[in-house]
Amino acid sequence: MWAQRPIVEKHHRYAFYRPFTESIASIICDLPTKLATAVMFNITLYFMTNLRRSAGAFFTYLVFMFATILTMSMFFRTVGSLSRTVEQSMVPSSMFILIFSAYTGYIIPIKDMVSWLAWLRRLNPIAFAYESLMINEVS
Repeated sequence: MWAQRPIVEKHHRYAFYRPFTESIASIICDLPTKLATAVMFNITLYFMTNLRRSAGAFFTYLVFMFATILTMSMFFRTVGSLSRTVEQSMVPSSMFILIFSAYTGYIIPIKDMVSWLAWLRRLNPIAFAYESLMINEVS
């Protein structure tokens, strides 16, 4: 994304195409790679951790993990588009991923969360995926 940004801005100045079309094209072109990576990694992880051995539980797990991968990828693209350089995008991205992972309900239990930050759990896509996967595995 960062290597092609000057080219996209130049094309926008010349009125060839809008940056929106380039971003949609890159999202669509990344889908097969993300799908292949998610399937290969999550099949291995699912069976190595000996989760429930049923087709419904496995495909539910796979769908939720793929949706989480896409959601977090779009979140990082959004942060990247709001900043000028890679260095500027790394700080908010790393801070948000730490907050998102801490406020899923696993590291800090829900009852022990600070009340003025507990609302982050409602915005957190990782928390929704974690809760859904726990329900999928236990019930």
